[in-house]
Amino acid sequence: MRRIAVVLAIGCFMCPVIASAKLPSPQRTTIVPGRSIAGVALGMSQHAVFARWGHASCSSGVCVWRGPGNPSYAENARVGFTNGKVLNISINAGTTGTSGKYKAGTLSTWKDRFGIHLGSLEGVAENRYKHARGFRPNPSEGVMGFDVTVGRITTRFSSFGIGPSAHLLRYIEIYCVPTPSGGGCP
Repeated sequence: MRRIAVVLAIGCFMCPVIASAKLPSPQRTTIVPGRSIAGVALGMSQHAVFARWGHASCSSGVCVWRGPGNPSYAENARVGFTNGKVLNISINAGTTGTSGKYKAGTLSTWKDRFGIHLGSLEGVAENRYKHARGFRPNPSEGVMGFDVTVGRITTRFSSFGIGPSAHLLRYIEIYCVPTPSGGGCP
């Protein structure tokens, strides 16, 4: 009986580790605003995403690939699905812990054509995109950084906003807002 309890305790302790998917290792790591991140594009099927990034832990239409370490501070990539198609792709920088200090990782090496990546200075990124069609700064308390929106598709470059890494990009996200009838997205 004691052996069964020990095995169950170890098994329950390991469940979160098994449920987490490691970070993707795609062939391409290019960020294409309004379209794709590292080969995963808006409108792609879940099967196609898994073929590019590997399998992940999914819940309520969102799949997550997480870097090593404490899940609260680890870098991660997320893909959201609606009706079986990608509607949202994001990459998020890791931090060193409760201090909120940026921690470079695998996803920080993924870049756009200007070399903008997680950890880039927000001002440098903004200067690269400020003349783009659909550019709009986000000076709110909730979302620092800027958006580039064309039609129903937005690419968001968001900084930490506060703390030791206030002016560094914390996440990059591409998403589509469908029409009320569910259309309008790739």
